[in-house]
Amino acid sequence: MAFDGETNYSDVITVKPTSGKKGSVLISPNPVMNRAQMVFESGLPSNANITVLDVTGKTVLQLNADVQEGLNNIEVDLSSLNQGVYIIAIEENGAKRVSKFVKQ
Repeated sequence: MAFDGETNYSDVITVKPTSGKKGSVLISPNPVMNRAQMVFESGLPSNANITVLDVTGKTVLQLNADVQEGLNNIEVDLSSLNQGVYIIAIEENGAKRVSKFVKQ
């Protein structure tokens, strides 16, 4: 209620929970043995470019995946990688998400 005695109402909005921070990608399990799940949210259906880099910045794996609007869960075969620390980058719809993982 306002000071002048009038009642004003705000617009109603819908809030949609997400799996994590906007723009983040979750790698599970971490550390990875052979296969990993990448979970991230996309605003539109598109094709995502997925790049795995070693700690020197060298591309060691690159693939494409179709993503849907909303939450996406993509399985990636990482069995060809040596043990170590890697960076995974997902680019789609002009957005880039980056995460670090350990390969055992």
